[in-house]
Amino acid sequence: MTALPLRPYQEEAIDAVERDWMAGTTRPAVSLPTGTGKTVCFAEHVRREVEQRGRALVLVHRDELLRQTVRKIAGANPDLSDDIGVVKAARDDWDRRVVVASVQTLARKARRDRVPRDQFNLVVVDEAHHAAAKSYVAVLDHFGVMDGRTRSVGFSATLARADGRGLDTVWDGVAYHRDIPYFIPPGWLVDARGHRVTVDGLDLGRCPTSGGEFRDGPLGEAMHAAGAGEAAARAYRRHSDDQPAIMFTPTVATARAWAESMEQAGVPVGVIVGDTPLDERQRLYARFRTGKTRCLVTCMVLAEGFDEPAATVVIVARPVLFSGTYAQIVGRVLRPHPGKVEAIVIDLTGVSRRHQVATMADLAPGLDHTGDGESLMESIRRVGKVRDPDSGFEPVALAGELGSEAFQVLDQSSSTWLRTHGGVWFIPSADDAFFIWPETDGSGDAVFTVGRVSLGAGPGVAQRLHHGTTVGYAMAWADGYARENGTYSSRSSSWRRARPKPRQLAFAQALGIDPGDRRQGEISDMISTELVSRRLDRFVDGR
Repeated sequence: MTALPLRPYQEEAIDAVERDWMAGTTRPAVSLPTGTGKTVCFAEHVRREVEQRGRALVLVHRDELLRQTVRKIAGANPDLSDDIGVVKAARDDWDRRVVVASVQTLARKARRDRVPRDQFNLVVVDEAHHAAAKSYVAVLDHFGVMDGRTRSVGFSATLARADGRGLDTVWDGVAYHRDIPYFIPPGWLVDARGHRVTVDGLDLGRCPTSGGEFRDGPLGEAMHAAGAGEAAARAYRRHSDDQPAIMFTPTVATARAWAESMEQAGVPVGVIVGDTPLDERQRLYARFRTGKTRCLVTCMVLAEGFDEPAATVVIVARPVLFSGTYAQIVGRVLRPHPGKVEAIVIDLTGVSRRHQVATMADLAPGLDHTGDGESLMESIRRVGKVRDPDSGFEPVALAGELGSEAFQVLDQSSSTWLRTHGGVWFIPSADDAFFIWPETDGSGDAVFTVGRVSLGAGPGVAQRLHHGTTVGYAMAWADGYARENGTYSSRSSSWRRARPKPRQLAFAQALGIDPGDRRQGEISDMISTELVSRRLDRFVDGR
């Protein structure tokens, strides 16, 4: 059975999921940014399942995503194209080896009761950050996912929810994760240059919130009254060079009103909202691809599932609080396309003392801000070289203290960060440790390598994992990598407060550690510090 060639990170993600399945984890999840081929990954899982004579169900968020998903699975696996069924409206293709269905349809109990519970060997969930919703849980429970009888995997650009509801009730853990900056240097995504436009008279602090996000109606009214539509049109004319754009607005009313503002500025537009018929959407997409329409205006309909690499400019005319939603929006314009050098992000915002609005800095772990007119990668490189006189930040020496940027990461991280006797910061894992190591970039300024060192038998030679970033970004990178590739334990885990076990006490004493009356967590940290110090501090001392 032929299949689409996989990129290295896609192979890594697929292998990570299969390792989790082999270890007994039945509900792993994968987090990859928009535009990096999540569908290719789950199409490969489907292909492998079918090759083993299994059957697979792919769940999508909305009915209108069915056709796109079927097309992508068939494109990745041409031999499967005649054996992909759809469940929607009058169609009930349950006899196919691969079935694509929407949760919208299967949320109706009468509809899913037509299907035997043991129909599938694998259930794939696209846009898996929605899976904590009752409708998803009901569907997953019906097909044996929730009790572990059926293997599953979830894919999302952001495995978090704005309303704060924990996804750990559905997903056992994140098998694989990469952030947007990882994909820009190899050219899998393009860099993004940001421009902030302050809408005069807009006070976002007065806009009410619900479920962790601004309420659409009041936000739309406030922005419309402040002239956001006209500001968006002016910003597009100033920053876009007439490149194809998508504008996200709070409401249907603002989508239509601000489309008129764009038209008055000489920009041909199309409006896509929830009730736009499918044939009209297809017509607008075709006009957009040919350049007859320069801007698609939508009230968040295109934030998930829209795939048009030619889109180069995104106008965020709907400020958001949740960084995951912001990443979904910006991700619409990060796909490479012939002639596209970089994406342009235009953020419309206002004064806000109560709320922290998501910005481009949220696309890179450890980055606290981006300069206006700077690209994402330029911001990362700048922060790596600029000292902050107000915070007293200096590049860390091997035995030195971390600066304020790093302490912000430490404060926000749930990982256990420790330091060796020689001053090397690291995250302990069961069989190894993930550490950051300062070097120079040739100009005398410090950059930071992320490394991994084995704690098992043997010399424990350090392996370089990632090189040339700021201290905060390096720490955030190490934090994410440790979660994905180590035996990870949160610093808030309940076991850390338990009384130590005899085996742990004996091991500590054998290392020359006096455990005193300490709890398991503190003794574990002392053991890790001693073991990692023995591996890494010989480099610090020059031995």
